[in-house]
Amino acid sequence: MNNKLIKITMGVGLSAAMLLGSVAGVSQVEPQIVQAARSYKIKLNHKAVVYNARGQRKGALKNGRTVTAYGIKKIHGKRYYSLGAGKYIKVATASKVGKAAQPVQNTTTEQPAANTESSSASSKSGLMSLNNSKFKEEAAESFVNQLNEMRSQRGLRKLTVKPALKAYAQTRANELVDKFSHIRPNGKRTSYEENIGLNSVQVSTTPQEAAKALLDEFIYHDQGSNWAHKKSLLSKANKTIGVGFAFEAKPGMATQGNKYPDYLGDRIAVNLQTH
Repeated sequence: MNNKLIKITMGVGLSAAMLLGSVAGVSQVEPQIVQAARSYKIKLNHKAVVYNARGQRKGALKNGRTVTAYGIKKIHGKRYYSLGAGKYIKVATASKVGKAAQPVQNTTTEQPAANTESSSASSKSGLMSLNNSKFKEEAAESFVNQLNEMRSQRGLRKLTVKPALKAYAQTRANELVDKFSHIRPNGKRTSYEENIGLNSVQVSTTPQEAAKALLDEFIYHDQGSNWAHKKSLLSKANKTIGVGFAFEAKPGMATQGNKYPDYLGDRIAVNLQTH
């Protein structure tokens, strides 16, 4: 048997690996594995000009609008928020939603230290109240329900939750808090077709909203991976699913080199099978 390992890297935070070979003329393909990059909400402080990756103007967004950002990119030496689909706005025109700090541009206005500390402590306490088994269970269930609704609208069969797959996915979600990778802490590769993602919640976020944010990342903001998440989750071949949901241990944990103290990071593992 001749096996050839092909590893393809597609976009930020995504990799797909397939093991190709044959036994008695039957092709073998390892499950596709995909993962989503972190996103967060930003609110425009001014009317924002929208640019493409070359720094060319492509439109504008109104002041006060809240949009999703997918990290920061430098274009011609200046910092821009990436809005996905090749769209960028200058960092100075927006600030992260929920942060106690004022807009990104320099300012001499400061709040009294006592008020800032009190607000920060209250925010973190409220965030930690979300970190409970009921929220996580409801978020995982809502993800399946919303995904199945999408599948039904496209004429696809609904996925059935498989208890063993669900238990595995929850274990994987817990592992993703400390190691966001398809290689497990024991050094072994994940066993099933798997999609993993990370995002963040605020105090007012509901389980349904948390699930939708993660599903939207996979389905609508996956250009950088050539829509690999979307293809996996909407595949006709898959019949069963298991979803696990987990939170970071505390607000402000370092995630991919960044810290978001006014958010509580979440993780999701979605495992799929064709039977």
